[in-house]
Amino acid sequence: MTRWSRIRLCSAMMVLIASLASACDSRSGGGPLTTLLSGGQPVFAVAAISTLPGQAADMTASGSNSAPGQVTLVSATLMPVAGQPAGRLSHVAVGTLRGYVAAARGRPPGVTVRPLPGAVLPQGQSNIIFGFAGNHDGGVYITTGLKVVYRYHGQIFTVDALSAAANCVVKTLHTPFPFPRCEQGRIRADRAAKALAGR
Repeated sequence: MTRWSRIRLCSAMMVLIASLASACDSRSGGGPLTTLLSGGQPVFAVAAISTLPGQAADMTASGSNSAPGQVTLVSATLMPVAGQPAGRLSHVAVGTLRGYVAAARGRPPGVTVRPLPGAVLPQGQSNIIFGFAGNHDGGVYITTGLKVVYRYHGQIFTVDALSAAANCVVKTLHTPFPFPRCEQGRIRADRAAKALAGR
């Protein structure tokens, strides 16, 4: 499977997950911003993408605001998987649309965002678009999403915005997609995210 066909596969997975999320409710974690649920189960994006050294893989993490009022985002950090490098968070922003992103060289055309710090989220689902990168050729960097800090009615809360993501670094654009090791990374990220979600 080529790198680009793999990306297309990831995009198809995103469409499926987005359709599931359309009927989601929320799980209480001490504050109104929570993990998405469908049929009582947490729902999150799963993707594996290859990039060049230092290049960010853009992914999507989602949350749901169960309160009638708004919440204000403060910051976000990558959530690592034990024993596996997570790379570094290159950028993070709030998506203005419901669509999911899984891209290797910047956000796809038509995907618009606004800065995360200070972003106000309305009731319902919101998507956070983040990019994470690794520097070493052959490295597999994985994450379970973002630890998001937010403010509601003057109090500070945190929530795990889940996204099982793998960034598999290759030397050049002509390098074949490293399917076996990248798939292993994706599976590890998926299992870790499910463990965090308690399922």
